[in-house]
Amino acid sequence: KVKDTASSLTSSVENTNGQISTLQVKADSLTSTLSNGGVNLLSNTRELNDPSIWTNLGAWDKGDFYNDGITKCQIIQTSSQQWLGVFQPIFVVAGKKYTFSIDAKSGDDNNHAAFFFCDAQSLLVQENRASAIGNIQTFTYTPTWTRYSFTITATTDGYVCPRIERGMNDGLLQLARPQFECGEIATPWQPSNGDFFALQQTANAAKQKADANASGIQAMSDETQRAISNLKSEMTRLMSQAAYVPIQIGNQTDLNNMKTCGFYLLQGGTINSPVSGWTYVKVQGIPNRLTQFAWHDINPSEQWCRLYSDNSWTEWTRYTEEIKPLSFGGDRGRDRNRPIY
Repeated sequence: KVKDTASSLTSSVENTNGQISTLQVKADSLTSTLSNGGVNLLSNTRELNDPSIWTNLGAWDKGDFYNDGITKCQIIQTSSQQWLGVFQPIFVVAGKKYTFSIDAKSGDDNNHAAFFFCDAQSLLVQENRASAIGNIQTFTYTPTWTRYSFTITATTDGYVCPRIERGMNDGLLQLARPQFECGEIATPWQPSNGDFFALQQTANAAKQKADANASGIQAMSDETQRAISNLKSEMTRLMSQAAYVPIQIGNQTDLNNMKTCGFYLLQGGTINSPVSGWTYVKVQGIPNRLTQFAWHDINPSEQWCRLYSDNSWTEWTRYTEEIKPLSFGGDRGRDRNRPIY
C-alpha cells in the first residue's frame, strides 16, 4: 500500500510538472504578445464569431482553423459572395497612416483577383466617414496561404471599414487573422482586445487547475514548489498588464449595469454616463462597494468618478485637473497628493 501511495504521488508530481510546462508556454506566448510591436485595433480577430462586431459575418461560412504554431485562428470563407466583405468600423485621424493586413487563399488551383476597400459602409457611421488615400487597392490571391497588406493615409477624421471583396464568384475565398494598425508597416498578427480577454481566461483556468492538483500532493519536491510559486507571480504580472488592454463593448451600454471589475472601451452612445460618445470606463472594488471612473476616449483630461454602495450609485463627480491618458501596458498616472480609490 505504501508503494502504491508513493507511485500515486510520483504520478501526481509528474502531471503537475507537465501542467507547469504547459502554463509556461502560455505565459511565454502572452509575454511575447504584450512586448512585440503593433497593436491590433480590430476586435474578435482570432475567433471571428461575433456578428455584433463584424458586419456581414452571417453571409460567410466558417472554415477550418489557421494554425500559426502558437494560436489556432478561425478561417471564414465563401464561394458565393461578392461585394459583401466582412468589416467593423474603425476611427482614424487625419494625416496618419494605417495598415490593414490579412491572410488569404483560394480554394482551387487558380489565382483570382480581389479588392481591398476601406470606405465607410456602415449606416451607423455614414455621416462621420473618413476620406483616405489608398481607399481602393487590387491584389491577386493564390492557392497558397499568403499575408497581404494595404496602407492608407487618412485625409479627414472619421470612420473607415477595411475589408476584402471581389467582383465575381471565383470559387472559394478563405480569410484569416485580420489586423488594422497605426503606421505603414504590417507587423505580425497580434491578438486584439477581445482575443486578449479569451487568452487571459484560458490561462487563468489552466492555472486554477494546476493549483487544485498541487494542493492534493503532500510530498512535492522543493523544486516543483518553487516552480509553481514563480509561475503564479508571472501569471499575476501578465494578467495585470493584459488588464490595461480595454475590453470593447458595443453601442448603448448602461453604465449602471457595469459592476464587473475591469477596463472597458464603450463604443458609440452610452446610458447613465457623464460623457457622450466613445468612453473609457474602469470599474474596481468589491461587489457591494464599487468605484467607476469614466472619461471620453479623446479627452482624458476630463475624468468622472462615482461610488456604488447600498444597491445604488452616487452622482458623478468631475475631476478638473489634467491627468495622463491610460496607455497600452502602462500606468494612467496621478498626482501624488490625490487619494487612491
